[in-house]
Amino acid sequence: MPHDAEISTRLGPKRPRSWQATRLGPKGPRSWQALRLKDRIKPGVRVLFVGINPGVRSAMTGHHFAGFSNRFWKLLLESGLVPEPITFEHDDRLPEFGFGITNLIPRPSPGINDLVPSDYIEGWKTLDRKTTGAGGAYRLRDRMGSTLSAPARVVTGSADGLAGGYQRVGRLNVYRYAHVSWYGPGLYGGHLACGGTLEPGTLGVANKSLPCGSKVTLHHHGHTVRVRVIDRGPYVAGREYDLTQATAQRLGFVGHGSMLVTR
Repeated sequence: MPHDAEISTRLGPKRPRSWQATRLGPKGPRSWQALRLKDRIKPGVRVLFVGINPGVRSAMTGHHFAGFSNRFWKLLLESGLVPEPITFEHDDRLPEFGFGITNLIPRPSPGINDLVPSDYIEGWKTLDRKTTGAGGAYRLRDRMGSTLSAPARVVTGSADGLAGGYQRVGRLNVYRYAHVSWYGPGLYGGHLACGGTLEPGTLGVANKSLPCGSKVTLHHHGHTVRVRVIDRGPYVAGREYDLTQATAQRLGFVGHGSMLVTR
């Protein structure tokens, strides 16, 4: 997010002398240094905007992204994220639209060159506390346009607080409901359509259209397995997947019915 500090050589009308003196304060204390912005975060926000740190004008007005050259509020409207024009003076309205706003580093400065690595390190720690629950847990909520199963990772900072890194945290699964059944007894020893032989411990599913070897994640009553398409079927109207008996047992699934799937 762009920093909202002003550059001293900006074009346009001069700011009131009293404002400049308070801002730069060559003969007195920089009163704005002790100012802090209030976070605009409420439960249920879908997106959290994180600035680097407040510029001087933001600190003095008490509002986020208040710099004269900052285009955040203009772009917020042009992007269609908000239905009406709002300015920095209305930053407390962001949660109405599902958004929150905060800063990585709370102390204001004329520019990011006034910050030091330790500011970033402490900032990440503070941001972590703002966005996670007890024990560091957090929940990602969104409504996706299609199913998905992909590796998930959390992007982090390195020891100096500047360089980027990441840590794998498992998989992100986006499910849909499908009608499924299972098979096995009486068919063991038979050949599978995708190659191999069906055995009591064989994990996999049958599907009529997905390529052999395709992976699908199944979720049922708190149990999750990720298996390959190993056979063709089922050939009963309305059913999309046939689970092998071993797969059904791992999920605690019996009979036929709805199950969450990622494909």
